[in-house]
Amino acid sequence: MSVYKDKKTGTWKVCYRYTDWQGKVHQSTKRGFSTKKSALEWERDFCNKNEGNLNMTFADFVEIYLVERTSFKGKYILYQRTDYKNKNITVFR
Repeated sequence: MSVYKDKKTGTWKVCYRYTDWQGKVHQSTKRGFSTKKSALEWERDFCNKNEGNLNMTFADFVEIYLVERTSFKGKYILYQRTDYKNKNITVFR
């Protein structure tokens, strides 16, 4: 993975490769970051989510869990979990 500055637009982009659940390698680009720091942060978060890396904070893990569970549950349950996260997970940040 690498971060480049787009000369045409003046914004930053991330070029990355990832392996899907079937073992196929894909290459993609995410564009439009205003700063290099935000592009690197997105890259790090993407790696943590995709590779199942355990070197992440507990709050990041809960965030990934809530996003994945939202597709299975309704908005009311999402509200309950977000409320729980705001009350209880802030201790771990």
